[in-house]
Amino acid sequence: QGQWNGNNTKFFHGSVTKSGPGILSMDAGPNNSVGIIVAQGSLVTSHTATSGFITVNSGAALAGSGSWASYLAVAAGATLTPDQNGYIGTLSCSGGLTNAGAMTLQILKTTSATNADQIACTGGFVNTGTLTVIINAGTTLPFAAGDAFKLFTLTNYAALTGLTPTLP
Repeated sequence: QGQWNGNNTKFFHGSVTKSGPGILSMDAGPNNSVGIIVAQGSLVTSHTATSGFITVNSGAALAGSGSWASYLAVAAGATLTPDQNGYIGTLSCSGGLTNAGAMTLQILKTTSATNADQIACTGGFVNTGTLTVIINAGTTLPFAAGDAFKLFTLTNYAALTGLTPTLP
């Protein structure tokens, strides 16, 4: 378990490795070019911006919101979700995303909102892993024909196939 508030923490070379079975929360940092390797446990981000790569190893997880200017690689056996403690979130990357693991996205419908977790990627997107869509616990209205939820914003995708259910 841990907390990293990177507002005053600057790394400019190398990488940071999250190891051990616990959860590391990273808020608003690092805003630099450090690479992040999630070797074990979970990394939960909030409003994080970095130009460094992120690699999520098998058995590890990345959750929360953030923006990466480099690539994001999720290995088979790893988990990726924009969800942060039940809140809808967006993970953005401009350097590309390769997912061989399990992506989980949630959808929400209330009287004031119809929203969904989102993966936004302006680099290449390759998915050979799985996608699970779940209903957010805050949903208060039933779903109806015509309801639409934006799960992906992709400008260059190589493999958005193999998803169940099939997306239009």
